[in-house]
Amino acid sequence: AQDAVIEDYMASVHAIAAASDDYDATMESLLCGELAERPDYWSWLWPSSLVISQKLATAPEFVRGQSVVELGSGLGACSVCAALMGAASVVATDHEPRALAYTMLNAKENGVADVVTPLLLDWSSPPSALEPHDV
Repeated sequence: AQDAVIEDYMASVHAIAAASDDYDATMESLLCGELAERPDYWSWLWPSSLVISQKLATAPEFVRGQSVVELGSGLGACSVCAALMGAASVVATDHEPRALAYTMLNAKENGVADVVTPLLLDWSSPPSALEPHDV
């Protein structure tokens, strides 16, 4: 599953490099830049995620049987925790496709991929199709 995330990323880098005048130099620049850069914002496990997950673990009745939406799921810690605590359904949203890929990888690793649904969401323009959720 993690291979699929890497393959997706490499395909996007390849497409950028293929459209450039110098494929090798562009690939090297993009990949070296990726290695040297600070990790993406979504890839950090934020303290707020830990606090929310701890709260859900000690009070699972808050989400048990409920429909849950997480705005800005990042790695999906809260979404996975809500699913593990018995949420009926969880919609994990983020504006970054790679974040959602990792959210689903984490959901699969924890046996709750059937409960968690990823949704690419631009917070400045939320879809009208996003149904109301309990939590």
